[in-house]
Amino acid sequence: MTIETEVKLLINENDAQRAADVIHKKLNSKYVGVKQLVNQYFDTRSLTLRAWDMGLRIRQVDTHKEQTLKTAGKVVGGLHKRPEFNVDIPFSFIHPQLSLFPSEIWPSDANIQTTQAELIMLFETNFLRKKWYVEFEQSEIEVVLDIGKIIANDKESPISEVELELIRGSEEDLLSLSEALSSWLEVKAGSESKAKRGYDLLKAS
Repeated sequence: MTIETEVKLLINENDAQRAADVIHKKLNSKYVGVKQLVNQYFDTRSLTLRAWDMGLRIRQVDTHKEQTLKTAGKVVGGLHKRPEFNVDIPFSFIHPQLSLFPSEIWPSDANIQTTQAELIMLFETNFLRKKWYVEFEQSEIEVVLDIGKIIANDKESPISEVELELIRGSEEDLLSLSEALSSWLEVKAGSESKAKRGYDLLKAS
């Protein structure tokens, strides 16, 4: 299990290149590269996992696949914190396998076999991700620029955001970097995860 500590900043899609230039030129950054991320989110028709405050996805990057379960997190002072469990899976897997996650993470009354049998793909979040590692003050921070869309049935919603994730160091430095980017770019704080937006779009479709 890992704990994500991140800040999400929403930008206008037309400002994506300017955001990339700011990250590259104004920060002590190392550009890692760009990848296409294809993400499928799963739940039962009755939204069992959603009721447990969990989000389940399969992510494909090139020929690599992993399944991820994110459990209940919180947003405090602009910081998103949530536990997540990641498991590499064979490329041939079409559905997540819940048995690959630790058994102790499930609610005590959960019927995992039934939940597994009822899993269906509900929506997708697909985007192009540019990534940098940034040394800022005393911390190392991963900065990504995500541009793409959420797809649920016949509905689509754009993804256009910068995410800052603390790799090493202090939350204060993470927030300070967020403030610096906010002074250089037109951004607003994002309080909703891509998964939350996907569920909302699904409900509206």
